[in-house]
Amino acid sequence: LAEVLKDHRFKNEAFVRRAISANLRVATPATLQNLVDYANFEGAPAVLRNEAIDALSTWAKPSVLDRVDGRFRGEITRPVEPAQQAASASLVKLSSHQDAQIRLHATRAMGKLHIDAAAGKLMDLLKKDPNADVRIAAVKSLAQLKGVDMDAAISTALGDKEKSVRVTGLDLLNGSSLSNDRKVALLDNVIITRTPEEKQAAITTLGSLPLAGTEKVFSRLVGQMEKGSLQREVWIELADALDSNGAKALRQRYDAVSAKAGPDSLKALYAGALAGGDPNKGMQIFWGDGAAQCVRCHAISDYGGHVGPNLSGIADRLKKEQLLEALIEPSARIAPGYGLMTLELKDGQKVNGTMEAEKADSYVMKVGDKSGVVVKKTDVAKRIDSPSGMPPMHLLLTKKEIRDVVAFLSQQHAK
Repeated sequence: LAEVLKDHRFKNEAFVRRAISANLRVATPATLQNLVDYANFEGAPAVLRNEAIDALSTWAKPSVLDRVDGRFRGEITRPVEPAQQAASASLVKLSSHQDAQIRLHATRAMGKLHIDAAAGKLMDLLKKDPNADVRIAAVKSLAQLKGVDMDAAISTALGDKEKSVRVTGLDLLNGSSLSNDRKVALLDNVIITRTPEEKQAAITTLGSLPLAGTEKVFSRLVGQMEKGSLQREVWIELADALDSNGAKALRQRYDAVSAKAGPDSLKALYAGALAGGDPNKGMQIFWGDGAAQCVRCHAISDYGGHVGPNLSGIADRLKKEQLLEALIEPSARIAPGYGLMTLELKDGQKVNGTMEAEKADSYVMKVGDKSGVVVKKTDVAKRIDSPSGMPPMHLLLTKKEIRDVVAFLSQQHAK
């Protein structure tokens, strides 16, 4: 089956994928060369050439699961040098291919195979390749090689025109061998000049560095917060970073500013969750988080549970502050039609039901099966609201997760 890869008459994708996998499993010098030759064959579909490149990249340690059918194949460890020698020149050449996907897979493979001689080519790709994904792969591959000037590589990534490349540089910064002073300088530049998402990542990374080198930056950020000029999008990251490096005095100043965000201590604690969230992450939490289980009780576009209010168009009905309150203090405001209420009347009677609406002079309730029951406020001696059945989300989700859910819900407009 491995030898079939040399016969270019075969075009069936499933069959060729099996042949590629067979070459990886047989693992002789001949089958190694088969993979290299197929990766270079211009007549083959790009998707299958990429599969051959990916198989090559795992030569030293293939997955314990079969690449085609997922069966357990067991752990295999081989010397990487034969693959380096056989594939190095071809991968460097393929990293200049006109097809961006072939360039991408070749660039990744050079890092996985630790082809140190490709450092110059990878640096050139990082600087000049028109595809952002290729540039991301280039800086990641550079981080896997020996003798690379990662200061220059990360600096180049942080100066890229695409945010995704800059964020990758930030992710690599903490694990690099750069001096702490250099790391702080690079991170501080990001905090001053880049987008809120990048500032969040930079402040988080800064929190993992020794306070002796970061205190000046954190002091400036807290000072900006005190003056009201620090973006609220980074408040949560700043609090976490101050906790991480033990900046107690700065954290006390931070808490003093947070307390001014509102008279309610819980709302003040979560004031930073009003901005800077990731709607996509919030969507994933809403639909799939096992702890929050939002979708069991709430629906969007008729998909989900109906125990709680339908959240389609919720952004048109509630402000971000109200969305946050609904997450962390669900009993503070209960949606009409979902809150159980007991009214103790002045004549000694009690009315138990679900509040459908509250008007200036009356309550409109559903009592039993009867809807639209009106009780005048002048007849009420005491109103007792039952707590919401929804658990406070701050007990189940982190501040960042709550921020993401707020960002997601704030985009749910009526269609």
